[in-house]
Amino acid sequence: MRSTAFTFLLALVALLLCGLVGWRLSQGSLDAVFGAPATVQGELLYPTFKAHDVQRISLSANGVRAVFARNQSGGWQVEYPWKDRMDPRAAESIIGFTLGTRVAEVIPKDKIDSKQANFRDGQVGVLFESQDGRTLCKYVLGRKTAWIGTDPTTGEETPTVFIRPLDKSRKNYVYACNGDIHPLFKDGFRFLRDHQPFLFRPDMLQRIRIRNAAGELTLGREAPGMPWRIVKPLDLPTDLAAMKRLLEGLLTLRAVKVSDRADVTLPTNGTAIGSDQIAIQMFGVAGETLLDILPPQSADAATRLATVSDRPSAVFELPSKANADLVSLSALPLAVNELRDSNLTNIYIPALKSIVIQPAGRPSLLLSSIRPGQCLIGEGEDVRPANKKRLEDLLVAVTGAKIKAFITDAATDFTPWGLDKPFLTLRFLAKDNQSLELAFGSDKQGAVYVNRRGTTSVMRIGDDIIPSIATQAFQWKDSRLWSLNRFDLKKIEFKRDSLPAVVLNYDGQDEKWTAF
Repeated sequence: MRSTAFTFLLALVALLLCGLVGWRLSQGSLDAVFGAPATVQGELLYPTFKAHDVQRISLSANGVRAVFARNQSGGWQVEYPWKDRMDPRAAESIIGFTLGTRVAEVIPKDKIDSKQANFRDGQVGVLFESQDGRTLCKYVLGRKTAWIGTDPTTGEETPTVFIRPLDKSRKNYVYACNGDIHPLFKDGFRFLRDHQPFLFRPDMLQRIRIRNAAGELTLGREAPGMPWRIVKPLDLPTDLAAMKRLLEGLLTLRAVKVSDRADVTLPTNGTAIGSDQIAIQMFGVAGETLLDILPPQSADAATRLATVSDRPSAVFELPSKANADLVSLSALPLAVNELRDSNLTNIYIPALKSIVIQPAGRPSLLLSSIRPGQCLIGEGEDVRPANKKRLEDLLVAVTGAKIKAFITDAATDFTPWGLDKPFLTLRFLAKDNQSLELAFGSDKQGAVYVNRRGTTSVMRIGDDIIPSIATQAFQWKDSRLWSLNRFDLKKIEFKRDSLPAVVLNYDGQDEKWTAF
């Protein structure tokens, strides 16, 4: 006969088991008690959380451990073994792989050789945690398998890898899953450090300062969306294509290698003689981010060491010569003449009021009442329609011409370029009375130069521009035999040889022509 104490103990155990089962049922399953069933083929291995839930990533492989965490701005930082910025693309790839990988094959854990699947040597441990420290997923990434998976979206073949979940209740199975991110984990996770020295939003960039052997220049703009201008050493408009190339280059500039500062010998005085600098500043931020590029270690060196102010523990090895895979420093437009607007003029044609053409030694020509495809030529009572083709050629020449070379911005004597006595001067007056005057000269070799009056700049242009500009009055005669206003026309008479004349009269009331 059982004792009362023993019966009470059995009842207590039963009660505890019922409570445990009830609690697990409240969590949605009994997986923790009896183990989760295998994830079926074609299903996501980790469908229970979203990318934004991941706040911390821990990795381990070959005795090396690395920890990464989101910062307040949503970016990723390396917490261990370095204090540095994580490559955001790498974080996206690791999370994307984990959330997107699907099961290609299911293998019971006791049916697979752990060594053959690379779960002993060379395995990569992956742990995702939430903001409150809750484990989102924990698994071991093994080697590539012999199975070839299929992308459910594109239908393309994809490699597969062994994955062994280490989550509670999921340790009974090993999976072959599509995708492979092994290349990210080479060299002790060093590739996960951000190899790009700059990380910025191009639309929020306010200022760029460049210092190199050619001098120092500053680019700036007044507000997001406004055009960029060179503000130092001269106030100049920028070339849109060159600015696009510079911004894209700075954004994608990538180091061949990133090292810890403790492992690299750098100048002790901060900045080395002959170093170059590129600094950027964002709208709403007081300070600038400074990239200091050290001189090349030899004349034929393909890379240059560099540091950046917001990542003091990192040293970058940047490509300095043309590189098929990476943006090189030599490919960046970093000089005034590479970044300035190369258009001869930026005239807005609808705003033009008049043009004066002044050839040397001949009377000037005045073009007025400029409208699309037409204008008048002459002054006072001698005003007549001008040749449309000549007007078109002139406007195309001055608005479409490109500067071949910027000779100087500090000319004091214009004689060497024939600009002390220009052979042609063009004056453009806008409807708001803003004006632009261009003087054209040539040297002894026949090269053509231009100066914007009021500046000390001299530029060389192509010699094909000048022939497009008509400088003599007869060239501007209207090409039409008659220039008639059809609304004033009332009568037309045709007469040929000895044939009777044919007369056409216009009846304005009936709006029709009658022949007599």
